[in-house]
Amino acid sequence: MFKKLMRGGLLLSISGVFLLSSTVQALDAATLIEYALNKIYFFNPDGAQNYCTSGGDCYIAGDTWDERMWSALRHVGFTPEQTAGLIGNIVHEGGTPTTQEFSYTAARNAGCTTAEGKPYDIHTDFVSDRVHHGSCISSYGAGSEVVGIGLGPVQWSSHSRREGYLAKMAELGLSKYFEGDAYKKYGSLTDEQLREKIKSETGSENDYWALWCAAIKFIWTEMQGDYKGFFNNSTAAEYGAWASASYEICGECMAGGSQYNARVASAEDYWRKYKAGEFAAVENGSAPMASGGSSSTSASSDGSNVTIIGDSITNGARAALLQVLPKAEIVAQDSKQFASGGSAENPSGLDIVEQLKAAGKLRDIVVFALGTNGTVTKSDVDAVLKVVGPDRQVFFVTNYDIVKTNKYDDNNKVFAAAAASNNNVEVIDWKNAVLTAAGQPGDYVTDESVYAVHPTAEGQKLFVETVKDAIGGVKASDTCSPSTNGELVIYYQGDEPWGSLPYGNCGGATIAEAGCGPASLAMIITALTGKKVTPDEIAKKSADRGYRVCGSGSAHAMTEIAKDYGLKVTNYGSPSIAEINQALKNGVMFQVAGTGPVPLSGIGHVIGIRGITDDGKWLIFDSAHKGQGTNEREWDPMEIYPYIGSEWRGVSK
Repeated sequence: MFKKLMRGGLLLSISGVFLLSSTVQALDAATLIEYALNKIYFFNPDGAQNYCTSGGDCYIAGDTWDERMWSALRHVGFTPEQTAGLIGNIVHEGGTPTTQEFSYTAARNAGCTTAEGKPYDIHTDFVSDRVHHGSCISSYGAGSEVVGIGLGPVQWSSHSRREGYLAKMAELGLSKYFEGDAYKKYGSLTDEQLREKIKSETGSENDYWALWCAAIKFIWTEMQGDYKGFFNNSTAAEYGAWASASYEICGECMAGGSQYNARVASAEDYWRKYKAGEFAAVENGSAPMASGGSSSTSASSDGSNVTIIGDSITNGARAALLQVLPKAEIVAQDSKQFASGGSAENPSGLDIVEQLKAAGKLRDIVVFALGTNGTVTKSDVDAVLKVVGPDRQVFFVTNYDIVKTNKYDDNNKVFAAAAASNNNVEVIDWKNAVLTAAGQPGDYVTDESVYAVHPTAEGQKLFVETVKDAIGGVKASDTCSPSTNGELVIYYQGDEPWGSLPYGNCGGATIAEAGCGPASLAMIITALTGKKVTPDEIAKKSADRGYRVCGSGSAHAMTEIAKDYGLKVTNYGSPSIAEINQALKNGVMFQVAGTGPVPLSGIGHVIGIRGITDDGKWLIFDSAHKGQGTNEREWDPMEIYPYIGSEWRGVSK
């Protein structure tokens, strides 16, 4: 991001995008979702405060607590009815992510000990220790037993849930807010107090949003286990089932309990407000959830970033696939063709990826389980890969006929050749899985008169295991590595290994959050020199030379760093399109900042203009809109030029 002045207000970058004055029009919900899913933090002064957490896997938007809670719960997958029921409970708990129950905090402050004489600790197991307060605090008589402590926004009390909650916090490096004496600083704060305290201590609100992200994700996890039965109802009139759960199935929350009616009333009130549009409940229930914080866990553990396109084989195994990949998007239909021969009723696999990508719904991992209904050619595969793009991981599943065992060898060779020549392509060898499994191939594939390709019940299990094992080996970093298109290298600011690195000494702000300037310049330098210069290298130089402006992003002068690599930097001021086109034809690349539609953003973004086509279209470097094909697309200059507010700085050999 570049620091600069705009007519009508100060334009400053915050965490990778710009902060604009209130003269700028508020963003619509679709745009907010787009930015959140691309790991961009931003503040929209005419609307809500909207953040994507440091892990890039939560969407939290809204001015008020309930608005933010609504957007976060909807994003992880709860229906509107369930979300209203959950908030109706949580509002009565009154907690923040770091809240610890008053009686427990008071006992620790008073120096109370367990029955065994141990000091109170966040990890205390009340079942085994049978903790007693003695006469430490007035709310408990001598020898009375403490049932448990409440922790977090829903006051998790049982030892196992407390430990699970703390483990989720540890995944994002947030243990410092819970361990030792942390309860004295954070355990009794209100939500706003917690946010302000974290901001004053760290210089940013990143940890505050990361804490909420972890808390929301843990709620989702728990609701898929013991509490899943409470979510079988689907109408607003049946909130009682959700309210009565109250996370610990507490007595006062059950039907007839002292809190039951109040919680149901709150849930119904949130439902009414939502339906009436009385508060800004940001809808994001259909958005895919990214894969899990900053840890290196499998990028496809639940299928939330996986699209599977298949024919009758996949269609028959759909239920089994959803058992192991419950959030996978499965588009499967009998007799589906690979790339040609599709129809409106049964589009081909190529048709499907084109439709999903155009709608912004094609996920990071794409599995193509097609080919049994015809011949697959190299041009078919190339067409699919062109649409999918180089920044997604693609898997082609081999074909096998148990009667005509060599029937699909040509298809399988095409898949193998694609994997050999493309870094983002791998083969899932279904044929080999059948031939090497215990027993006989007939145990796994049925012997049919025409197409002997369909798995038996055991075969469906093997098919699912084969797919799961293949994509389960994909780490988040595998879909975040520099992408190449010939000699072209594309960097995304949120990718590892640089995305989580700090960008300057700015209270923990990272390259993922504020690094579109370094990422775009790294791509320009790499393209012009042939040497792979990465965003973290440029970010360090920018910070060392004072180009990093905390709370604002990067000074425009950071383009001067290109001189370190033997390149020339020229300030073109405000050139015409004709002047820009001529410079591009002469080998100049531009680094510019602007506010507008994709490939920019509604509140500002830095991109590179890297070239021009024979018919006058521009080619760009964009580090933010991963998966949207911005770096592959040819852009009409009028889609970009009117929105560039900064001076045009050119970089050339």
